[in-house]
Amino acid sequence: MEPWSPTTVWLLLLTAILPHTLRGLLFLNDQNFVITIGRRLLLDTRVVDVLRLFNLMLATLASLQSFLCYGIAKVWNFSDHSGAEDSGIQEERESFWTSIPMESMLDCGMADLRARVSAVASWGSGFLHAHPRLRRRSASRLGSHDVFIASSMRENAMQSEEIRERLTRLETSCLCDAKKTLRCLDPAIRPLSLGVKLVGRAFTVSCCNDFLTVMKALHDASPGDVLVVDGQQGHTALAGELFSTEAKRKGLSGIVVDGAVRDVATIRAMQFPVYCRSIFPLSGSTSHIFATQVPVSCGGVTVVPGDIVFGDDDGIVVASEAEIIEVLPLTEAIQQKETEALQRMAHGESLLALVNFDEHLASIRVGKESQLRFV
Repeated sequence: MEPWSPTTVWLLLLTAILPHTLRGLLFLNDQNFVITIGRRLLLDTRVVDVLRLFNLMLATLASLQSFLCYGIAKVWNFSDHSGAEDSGIQEERESFWTSIPMESMLDCGMADLRARVSAVASWGSGFLHAHPRLRRRSASRLGSHDVFIASSMRENAMQSEEIRERLTRLETSCLCDAKKTLRCLDPAIRPLSLGVKLVGRAFTVSCCNDFLTVMKALHDASPGDVLVVDGQQGHTALAGELFSTEAKRKGLSGIVVDGAVRDVATIRAMQFPVYCRSIFPLSGSTSHIFATQVPVSCGGVTVVPGDIVFGDDDGIVVASEAEIIEVLPLTEAIQQKETEALQRMAHGESLLALVNFDEHLASIRVGKESQLRFV
């Protein structure tokens, strides 16, 4: 037997180490994890798309490990027997290569990369379950991974619903009292209907005097999302009664437009949360596609896809989920205190008697640090 060449040794080491490395990296195959990192770093969507595609490549390589090992063994005759190729392996390999949706993987223009990557990722997840060799050899490992992902998704959904319910019982003013550094949209952006709460996750749109991208966002957004539209200082209307009706039909939580809206009488009758900077009867064109799901400037603040959007009659507050979770307990305590104070004042007590007004005033006059608070 001839001695192995250095190249052969390196290939053997690679085939031994690669599967274990890829199994570890496979746990990154949670798109929510990648998107969250993208949001926190305020990445452009194209960068997030690249991360998603890289994620998918890792998952696919991990699923190919048995074929790689077998192929190298056949080329360098590492197996202990020779003869006809195992028909089962040949059949599996042929079925694998003929089942890959190559069009989805190769025809990825930048205009629709996001949709195609999502489709390929969904297919890849299905392959990991369906392939017979993978099912025999790695079912327990991949099964536990999928259970982990599914569990995380359920927990995130439950957490989002809890945040929504708790915010609905609160006021934006109390949230701002709990943390004065939260992002508040320009007071010029006002609700068309009073007495309607707005709570949801931001689905961002950037466009100017053309509402075709808003239509695309209506198509792409999910129930519970809030369309946050950066009108880029355009003057024509970017939404109206038809868009609002469609948004309500799809289960969206509301629409926020840093720009113009029209058909306000119908929208007000719907009691659906729509906020805008101005009202203007002339609509924009439908000739250009702009960006969606990118960080935008709306009402003078940066809004990132997935941010929590909370609005009422006083205005709109935008915050990350982590910020909301941090300030919710204090916000609820502040609102409870204010509710109790209103009840006591309704029975004749003075507001000044309910707070440390005299003590606070005296401290401020002599230059001492002090905070006005309920007593």
